[in-house]
Amino acid sequence: ADQIPRAQKMVHVVPHGLAAPFEQLAREQLERLKIQDGNDKHDAADKTVHVGYAGNLARRPVNRAVLRQIVAENSGIQFHFWGPDKCDSDPAAGFIAFLRQQSNVTLHGAVSQVQLAAGFRDMDAFLLSYLPDPVESDRSNSHKILEYLSSGKVVVSSRLQAYEEQPDLLVMSQTEDDRDLAQLFSGVIDRLRTLNTVNLQQQRISFALQNTYDRHIERIFQLLDDLRT
Repeated sequence: ADQIPRAQKMVHVVPHGLAAPFEQLAREQLERLKIQDGNDKHDAADKTVHVGYAGNLARRPVNRAVLRQIVAENSGIQFHFWGPDKCDSDPAAGFIAFLRQQSNVTLHGAVSQVQLAAGFRDMDAFLLSYLPDPVESDRSNSHKILEYLSSGKVVVSSRLQAYEEQPDLLVMSQTEDDRDLAQLFSGVIDRLRTLNTVNLQQQRISFALQNTYDRHIERIFQLLDDLRT
């Protein structure tokens, strides 16, 4: 909205919307949390932690250096990447080839929203690392964050303007190049039980459900009604 010439007109931001499969995931997760006994699956010493990433790995803003570092430094964690994973040009092709060679990485490729939401159920945490890009990303927001939050699980992310005033939702880098993200990620893994408490998961899911498309349509109609009064 800051980039739109105001011309003395009212500007209101309608955020990204949560698609139906992720709304269903969010509601299922809320029901699960109601009966959860307090023992998260990653509490067991022999249980592998699963971390998810969704998106096109060939996009320019993807911070491949940081993602590569995180994967390489955490061989005991299973990383899941969803999204287009074929590219003929470096550096994306080299990064994807690196991921294919790692025993702790699963490349799921491009899948439907229903399949993606189903895959998110088994994650313990999520990742996003973008560099600023003059065309593809100003890091004001990212659609995938809502989808991550619908699972309830903790998100380790680049600094996103839309979430700067909501620190309980994301664990965000404080640098422009995410050079602190690998260390932040390690700290999150060490504190998974604390960061994935029932209360924090419910907060994340509740935020996601506030941004369904039905809720946004209601907001738009309310804005139009306000203009008429």
